[in-house]
Amino acid sequence: MIDPRSESKSDSASIERSPNELAAEYGIERDAIDLFAWVDRWFDLLSERHGKTVIRQPPHQIMRRLRDEALPISRFVTSMKLPGLSVRCALSTGGANYDATVTVRGYRDADFKIEVVGTDREEDGLRTKLLDETGWAPGHGPIKQVRGQGVVAEMEAYDGEFPNRDQAQKAIEAYAQKSAKPYTNDTQLLIVANLCLPLTLDEWQSVMTTVRAGINGAAGPFAAVYLMNRFDHVTQTVYYRPNLDERTQEASLTMTTSSNTTVPEKLIPTTLPKPRRAWRFIKIAVVVLAILAWASLPSWNAYRWPISKRAFLAKDNWTIADEGKSGEIVYPWTWFFPYTHSILAVDLDHVRPHDATPGFYLAPVMSIVRDADKNETLTTLFMCVFDTKGGRIADVFQGTLDGKLADQVAAMPSLPGDFMDHLTWRDGTGEGWGNVMKAIRWRTSTETAP
Repeated sequence: MIDPRSESKSDSASIERSPNELAAEYGIERDAIDLFAWVDRWFDLLSERHGKTVIRQPPHQIMRRLRDEALPISRFVTSMKLPGLSVRCALSTGGANYDATVTVRGYRDADFKIEVVGTDREEDGLRTKLLDETGWAPGHGPIKQVRGQGVVAEMEAYDGEFPNRDQAQKAIEAYAQKSAKPYTNDTQLLIVANLCLPLTLDEWQSVMTTVRAGINGAAGPFAAVYLMNRFDHVTQTVYYRPNLDERTQEASLTMTTSSNTTVPEKLIPTTLPKPRRAWRFIKIAVVVLAILAWASLPSWNAYRWPISKRAFLAKDNWTIADEGKSGEIVYPWTWFFPYTHSILAVDLDHVRPHDATPGFYLAPVMSIVRDADKNETLTTLFMCVFDTKGGRIADVFQGTLDGKLADQVAAMPSLPGDFMDHLTWRDGTGEGWGNVMKAIRWRTSTETAP
């Protein structure tokens, strides 16, 4: 990469380089990075000699081309430079209907031309002149050059969105002006507008919506149309033609988002997305509720029993529970999960003391979960801890699952063969959502347990 200051202060004579020297160097083909540095170096040289006028009111035509064409083109092509790609650009020296040619080589090839057009009008030049001469200039209102008086301007009030609306309309007019001329089908148009800073996402979207509505790119002569903000060189794609030949199309599928960042056009929506903070919050809330629901309803989500009720009851060592033992589980969110839960059978051959809860017992239980809203029934199998003191089932609940309980379950050889395949045990250490087997109270009748 060329040092942008390498030639700027070699000697005092360097400051006196004439516009002819600039013109002589102007049309040389350069690497995109070298072009970037070359433009900056000339701005440094000219600024030291002419001050701010090199930006506001260039005294020579070649300086105006440096500001209005070379500067935005250098930023635009530099944004295309990616690892594995060689991007070279040659500025047009005049007489052609384009301002630069670009050659891209590497893992993709592209050749195309760039035509630049600004949104500045005569009144914008007068405002700039008035600002330089007096230190102030109205942003809106009638302005004209009067002989003997200089620039005369009147101030008019306008709303805060007017400048960007005005620039969007001027961009449409600039496109109409250029599209009336003939161009080859590999020419891309770069519109340079003076948009306000900082430009928010909503403001960009408003500008792009207006510009796209006023530009019928499909009917125009350009392979692609871009809108660049002069003040920060952020660029958005207005239009690109999808049926270009491969070389030109690859180059057209680029949107510059900053002076050194590119995004493939195919990843860009036709309009800028609106902020979706509310939707993002809603999605996060739904995910959290889903996790909580899954954690509080283990028999519904984790312990699905894949076979039918008839096949299940036909297995050995299972006893059908009394009708009176069915009841309704009280879930933490009864308003959100309209399910009822009924015991069908208990494996009495594998009742074991529950080590973690003295006086309680552990047994495999087969049950049915009913969804009242959908009128659906799901057969489930889970481990149940219950108390049989006094010959009655008092409170039946699912206790916190720990390592000991998991070991007891694993030691039950007569459980159905695929029981463990459909039952996902997790330790109840309390970390994260591990402690999901929360106590769920069971309201039962006072009938004797089987």
